[in-house]
Amino acid sequence: MRKFLSSLVIGVLLSLSLLPIEVSIAADTPSSVVGFEIVAPTTAKANEAIDVTVRAIDKDKKTVTSYRGSVIFISDTFGDTVPSPGKSIAFTQEDAGQKKFSKGVVFRSTGKQKIYVADVDHSSDIIGETTVMVESATTTGGSDTTTETVTIVTPVKDSTITTDMVAVSGKTKKNSKVAFTLNGKDMGTAITDESGLFTKTLSGATQDKNLLQVNLLDGSNAIVAKSEDIIFSRATSTAGYYNIVITPGTTVDISTPLTIFVEGDAGMASVSVGLDGSLIQLKENQPGKYSTQTSAPSKSGSYLLSVSMVNTLGTTIDRKDVATLTVNDPVKPILVPRFSDIKTVTDGSKITFSFAVIDAPADLAKFKIAYGESADSLANEVMTYSTGKIMGTG
Repeated sequence: MRKFLSSLVIGVLLSLSLLPIEVSIAADTPSSVVGFEIVAPTTAKANEAIDVTVRAIDKDKKTVTSYRGSVIFISDTFGDTVPSPGKSIAFTQEDAGQKKFSKGVVFRSTGKQKIYVADVDHSSDIIGETTVMVESATTTGGSDTTTETVTIVTPVKDSTITTDMVAVSGKTKKNSKVAFTLNGKDMGTAITDESGLFTKTLSGATQDKNLLQVNLLDGSNAIVAKSEDIIFSRATSTAGYYNIVITPGTTVDISTPLTIFVEGDAGMASVSVGLDGSLIQLKENQPGKYSTQTSAPSKSGSYLLSVSMVNTLGTTIDRKDVATLTVNDPVKPILVPRFSDIKTVTDGSKITFSFAVIDAPADLAKFKIAYGESADSLANEVMTYSTGKIMGTG
C-alpha cells in the first residue's frame, strides 16, 4: 500500500506539473515524523461538507509539533472536493503539527471513500489516509422519499426592517453550502453547522419591497433545494418638512435678535437650521413645531437658510435654500438741529442773545437771526460771525 500510494502521489504531482502549483519551502521535517493521521467522521452523506484534521505523527502516534512541511490532498474519486486541490499546504509554527480544515472535504460518490495526505517537500513516504463510509444524500424507505428543504427563520415574511442591512438565518441540511440571493443578486454563500443552521448578514436591502431566496447546493454547486420566496419591506418614511418662519422678518439689520420656527412631522429626533455656516439646533415646543432663538449675522448681505431633519429611524431629509435672510446695515437717523437754552440779556440799548444748538450739522457756518417788534413781524435780519469766531476758535 505504501508503495502504491507513493506512486499515486508522484503520478498526481506529475499530472499537475503543467498547472500553476503553489509550493511552500519549509524547514527540514523532523526525522521523528513517520506519517499523518487524518481525523474525519466515519460516516458522511454524498455532497455533504465535512471537517478533517491532519496531524503529523511519530512512530508512537504522537503529534510532532515541530513539523514544518507541506502536504497535498488526494482522493480516490475524480470530482471530490478536497482542501486546496492541486496545491500544497504549508504547516506553520502556529499549527503545532496539526491543521483543521473546516468543511474541507465533500465526497460525490457513495460507499467506502478514501482521502490521502502526502508530504511534498521531503518524502512521498510520509503519508496518511482514512476511509469514510458515504451514504446517499436521499434515503429511500419503500415508496417514501425524504427531500431536503430550506427554511428561512429571519427575516420573517412580510416584516419590515429599518436599514439596508438584513440578518438572514435558517435551517437546512447539516454541513452543506447554501447560497443567498437578494433582489435577484448573488449575495454569496455560507456553510451550515452540525445542526443545519446558517446565518449571514446581507447588505443592499434598499427597495421598498425586497425578495430573499436561499438555495441548498451540492458538491458541484448544483441547486438541491430552494427556500420559499421571502418578501420583506424596508421602512422608507422620511422626515416631513412643511414650512419655515423667521421673526421679526426676512429683512433685518445686522445682529438683530431672531426667532426661527420650523414646521414638520412630529417627534423628529433632530431638527436643525443652517445659517451663515453654522448649524443651529431647534427644540420641539409643540407637536411638529420646532423653534430656536438666534441673531442675524454681523455683516450685511443675503443669507440662504437650509433645514435638516432626522426621524427616529435615523433617516435624514435635507431641504436647501428654504428661505433667504437679507441683512442690512442700520440706517442712521436724520438729525434735525434744534435750539435750546435760549436767553437774552438787556443792557441799556444793547441786547445780548445766547443759545445752544442740539444736533448741529457738521457743516454749520453761521446763524441768521430774524428780529422785529413782535413774533409776527420779524422784518429785520442780521448775520452772525462764523461759528468758529462765536465759539472762540477762529
